[in-house]
Amino acid sequence: MSTQTFCYTENMSLNSNEINVILEELNLAGSFIQEIVQPGFDTLSFSIYKSGEAKTLLICTKPNACRINSTNKKIPRNEKPLRFMEFLRSKIRGAKIISCSQLALDRIIKFELSRNAQNEYGNNIPDVFEEYLMYVRLWSNAGNVILCSKDGKILDSMYRRPAKGEITGGIFIPESKILTEDEKESALERFPVRTFDEVVQNFCTNGENQKNPQELSFNQKVDIWYSEFAKTLSREALLEQAEKWYNTRKSRQENALE
Repeated sequence: MSTQTFCYTENMSLNSNEINVILEELNLAGSFIQEIVQPGFDTLSFSIYKSGEAKTLLICTKPNACRINSTNKKIPRNEKPLRFMEFLRSKIRGAKIISCSQLALDRIIKFELSRNAQNEYGNNIPDVFEEYLMYVRLWSNAGNVILCSKDGKILDSMYRRPAKGEITGGIFIPESKILTEDEKESALERFPVRTFDEVVQNFCTNGENQKNPQELSFNQKVDIWYSEFAKTLSREALLEQAEKWYNTRKSRQENALE
C-alpha cells in the first residue's frame, strides 16, 4: 500500500483510497443501525451493531474535511432535533446494512439498507420489508447524504440542492464503472493513503493516552488526526480573530490621534 506522512493542506478530506481502507476495516455489511444523531448540519453519526460489537459511525460533509470513520468519542446531541435526522430515524432506524461500498473511486459510498415495514403504531409487519439506498458523497465542496428508494427516487437529503436535482422527488442514480487494475494502481499513486504518523505519534505518547501507534487501526488514526486538526483550526481561527481585533483597534487609535 502506498502511503505518505502527515502534512496540513487546504483540503483535508479523505481521498478515495483512504475511504476504501476505512470501509474494509469497518466491514459494515450485516450491521444494524440502532440510533441516528445529527450534532450539526454537516455531521451524522450512526450507532451500529454487529455480532455483539457496537460501533459509532461518523459521517462528515464539512467542506475540505469530508470523511467517514468509526469513533470512540461521545457525539453531542443538538438541542433542537434537525430535520434530516428525524427523517432518517423514521425510515432507517433499525435497518440492516445489506452492503456498503464505494462506487469506483468516486468518493460516493452506496449503502443498501433493508428494514421491516411498520404499521401505523410503529410495530413491525412480519415478512414485509422496506428497501432503501443511501448515498454518502464525500466531495469537498459538494458533500451530501441522500436517501433514495430502491429505484433511485430521492426521499430526502442532508442538503437540498434544487439546481442539482437533489430534492425530494428527484432521481439520484450515480454511475459506477468497473476499474481496471492499471486504473487502481494509477489512482493509488496519485492519491496515496496517508499514515498520519506525526499527529498519531504525538497523541500516543501524550500522558494518559500511552498507546503503541502500530496497534491502531486506520479508523482510529483518522479519528485522532481529525480531532487534532480541528483543534489546530480552532487555534488558527482564534489567532486570526485576535489579529483582526488588534488591527481594528490599532487603526481606530491612530485615527483618533490624527
